[in-house]
Amino acid sequence: MDDRNRSVANAATNNALGNAADRVGDDSVSGGRWLRCRRTVHHFEQPIALFNIRYFLYVLLGALLLVLANVVGVPIVFEGSLAYPANYAERNVSRVVKSIAAMTTVDDDAIPSAYRYVLYSDTGTRIGGDITPGMEAGSVEAVKRYFVRYGTDMAHQSVKRSNEKQGNAAGAPADQRIAEAMPMLTSRQENGDTYVVFATAGNQYCVLVYSIMPQWIAKSRRDRLPNPQNLVLLTDAILFVALLVVIGLRSGRVLSRKLQVFSDIANAIGNNDLDFVIPSTNIIEINCTLRAFERMQAALKASLERQWSVEEDQRRQLAVLGHDVKTPITIVRGNVDLLGETDLTDEQRGYLDAVSNAAVQMTDYVDSMARVTSACSDNDVADDAITVPLFLEEIGKQAVGYLRTRGLTLEVDRDDVGAETTGCWQVPQADTLIRAVMNAVSNAADYSPVHASVELRHRIDWVWWRNGGGVADIVDTDEDARAALARRSHADGSHERVPELVVSVCDGGSGFSSKELLHATQWLYRGDESRSVPMDASDAWKHQGIGLAMASDAVKHVGGSLRIENRGDGSGAMVTFSIPLVIGPDGD
Repeated sequence: MDDRNRSVANAATNNALGNAADRVGDDSVSGGRWLRCRRTVHHFEQPIALFNIRYFLYVLLGALLLVLANVVGVPIVFEGSLAYPANYAERNVSRVVKSIAAMTTVDDDAIPSAYRYVLYSDTGTRIGGDITPGMEAGSVEAVKRYFVRYGTDMAHQSVKRSNEKQGNAAGAPADQRIAEAMPMLTSRQENGDTYVVFATAGNQYCVLVYSIMPQWIAKSRRDRLPNPQNLVLLTDAILFVALLVVIGLRSGRVLSRKLQVFSDIANAIGNNDLDFVIPSTNIIEINCTLRAFERMQAALKASLERQWSVEEDQRRQLAVLGHDVKTPITIVRGNVDLLGETDLTDEQRGYLDAVSNAAVQMTDYVDSMARVTSACSDNDVADDAITVPLFLEEIGKQAVGYLRTRGLTLEVDRDDVGAETTGCWQVPQADTLIRAVMNAVSNAADYSPVHASVELRHRIDWVWWRNGGGVADIVDTDEDARAALARRSHADGSHERVPELVVSVCDGGSGFSSKELLHATQWLYRGDESRSVPMDASDAWKHQGIGLAMASDAVKHVGGSLRIENRGDGSGAMVTFSIPLVIGPDGD
């Protein structure tokens, strides 16, 4: 078991599940940092329904306060000098009509703001007023009905007859007698407006328009603002919506803070951090879910401990097996060499060669298992980083030497890595990654035709890194690689443009099958029959499903990715390594 796994398992065993965070959400920090403190004991736990009822009561209390403000504040406004009450125009219409009818010239200031009016001449021409455009049609219709009913001189003829009988000295002044004799026609429209038509002493016809609704006393305020009733309703609506928003935001913030623990738990598990504590809240339903998470946490810890124990046993058994098998294989090879020095027939020497080849195969297989065991147990030990040119030069040397023994050549298709990557940027864990690339070269050699060539391509890509999201402009990146890439991002969420070394190994064989494209990087996957036999059948023993799996794990361990595919022209397979570079000493 490696040090990291061992420390997590020990901490998980020694840490009691009863410990929890002091409070939910406020003490939790996302992004992999977890506070471990004593649990606060909540003496009172409430169901979530009671939590919702409490904020509903807040809304109800706010609505009651608005109603109380209307009950107390509106009368103060109407009893003062700001507005007329709703029935003012209805109650005073007779007095206002008599006052205006006695005027030979109607004065705008003589008409209260509770009314709107319009004046027509005896020919029906509009000569003044302040009615709105929407009242125009109703006013004209009311005047027409007045003319039809009373005529244009009926009032004046009535005054004339009254003067002839009583004499001017016997009665009131002429204007007052005319006002008292004037007929008045009242009509109400469907929209609630009331139209009052009457004649004045100046031989004009006046139409007063009013509605049963409070109105501002000042005409300037009446013309600029909604009437007091609508203004109060609009203000109440705005205040009530604001109340809902404030209480909704407050309840949402409180509930989000209580639910933040679930996000923290998920992030902790995603970061393989099982040494975290599960807090409690004062919400019964949330606590029930948290207790289920505690049981899941315990089960997950036990499962991982068993898995780590099994992996440790497997590595130990592989190491013991490799050690134990090497001894008899060495004896067999030694005796084969001794027999080879004796006089043998051609048939016997053929048998001896077969035994010798089998011994060599077994030795190489044991060496492969030893490398796997070493890579798994030492995967946290970082190799020395080297510059990009040195890394590519070492790969080229090893590839040329290996391919020469196989009767193959190496073709290099390179982009200029540029002076900006020389010295400043380096390849991390270079020895491990060189072995990973050579595994791909070995695979390519096995599946290439005789006397063919293996192509090695490399280039530098500049990519953007962002906090929590890894490479911003790379698609089809393995999720494990994305998680590793994210660890290189800045903690403050800023972006950084960094180089990535892309190395591709191409062969001229039959390419990967559709099944191999999905499983070729899995441990001990040996492929299907369409590709399981190399071009040189004598080398078939070399493919135990280890090479590409080791290469994939190695490049992922440094935050990169491995992609297998077939070449676009159908001439073979291609394995591509994407290796993020690190800042070297010259870049500090």
